Amino acid sequence: MARRKFFSVRVDLVVLGALVSILHGAIFLGVAVLVSQHGGSMAHIVDTQDQGEFVTLGYELVATGRFFYLYDTPETFRTIAYPAVMAGTFLLSGGWFWAPYILHAIFHGITAAATAWLAHAIGLARRWALATGALFGISSGTILLTVSGMGSDIMYTSLYIVAACMLWKYAETRLVRYALFVGVLAGVATLTRPIGILGTMPLIAGILFLTSGSIRERLRHSWRPTALAILAFVLVVSPWMARNERVAGHFSLSSLPVYNFVYYNVPMYLSFANQSVEEDERNAILARLGNPNLYTLRGYTYSDELSNEQISFLREHGFGYLAFHIYKMIPFFLGSSLNVAHVVVSTEAPALFIPLFPKVQENLTSKALAGDWRGVLANLQRYWIVTLERLVWAGIFALAFLSPFFARGQTRLFLIFACIIILANAFLTSPVFQPRFRVPAEPFIWIPAIYTAHALFAWLKARSRKKNMPQLAAPKKDAMLLLHE
Repeated sequence: MARRKFFSVRVDLVVLGALVSILHGAIFLGVAVLVSQHGGSMAHIVDTQDQGEFVTLGYELVATGRFFYLYDTPETFRTIAYPAVMAGTFLLSGGWFWAPYILHAIFHGITAAATAWLAHAIGLARRWALATGALFGISSGTILLTVSGMGSDIMYTSLYIVAACMLWKYAETRLVRYALFVGVLAGVATLTRPIGILGTMPLIAGILFLTSGSIRERLRHSWRPTALAILAFVLVVSPWMARNERVAGHFSLSSLPVYNFVYYNVPMYLSFANQSVEEDERNAILARLGNPNLYTLRGYTYSDELSNEQISFLREHGFGYLAFHIYKMIPFFLGSSLNVAHVVVSTEAPALFIPLFPKVQENLTSKALAGDWRGVLANLQRYWIVTLERLVWAGIFALAFLSPFFARGQTRLFLIFACIIILANAFLTSPVFQPRFRVPAEPFIWIPAIYTAHALFAWLKARSRKKNMPQLAAPKKDAMLLLHE
């Protein structure tokens, strides 16, 4: 009987993954048809997002075997994993442009199934676990990825959640091979999104965290698998770092982190601190650098100059920026994916009007920082559908952060770990947040949130059952006892 149950769970996961994949394929096809009927093109949406660069890199790998994007220069801003997958789909499909989107739909299905598996593994009943995976599959964030032409986010998310499944298997079995899988998957995820290295490190640290016992016992039992996971991670990412050393003179994963910080984060903070225009602050930085071509700027050519800008800025504004960075984490918890999906679609096809998805172009956290609370309230009232989504997300996060109080033992450790993953991703994506940046954390949002919902439901059900039970009459006291009273 146990084997049959084990098998039926796996069948359920396959069915769930297939349904989620079909759903996202249908959404992509539906939006493509809708946009084309109103004068737009899904191919143009893809080309204007980050996905356009990945498509170009994938075709370049197929055509020449080189990892070049523009100006016949080795690409060091993007990393190899996702473009290599794109190239593989182009090779298998004969260069069909839409082939990667079938793979994207499959990644959505894999992620939903892995989320359900992990939810069941930590103790949720099968139906609740399947509901957890389904909620990930239909969440506004994952639908946004499909509507906006996708990108590397869903591949990164699938690698991340499968690594978390391997982490749980290690915690259950103490078999070293699962720790090795964690290291390998974390390495491939890092080569998919280099900025995600700070997000993948907690996966390896989780080997220590999820080992029960005192600190000394944890170190004694987990130092070897942790070291092997780190070794596996290094073996995966170091060849790409060596390639960057060979073509650009820098032994690092990517030129992206310092560029993003100076080009986006610094002007955003300075515009707040100086009450100025963000674009003016950015132009001032570029002028100090000699107004270089932006493609050249994001490579390693200006990495030393950008690093100096970053160090100088942090020396002068470090504490102020840290407070600003933490404050700007709020959109991670309340940001609207529906709004961004509408912006993407309506920008491509202005003739298309979707009343249920009003376009909100105002930055509410910036309004709040400026003290314009009336403007914030007016925005929330006017765009009530978006406000409703924000409230739903607030409730989901509240349930997620309450989850450790409803669990014990290994499950409680995992739920605490999930909350750490959520906060790490919120910090990592601040201050320049887009709702798609929340998707890699969504499995770790939905699992603890549904765990809390399940616990509350079970408590209410038990309380209702107890309330409806017939009250038994109190036993009569024995006559001899009454005599002694």
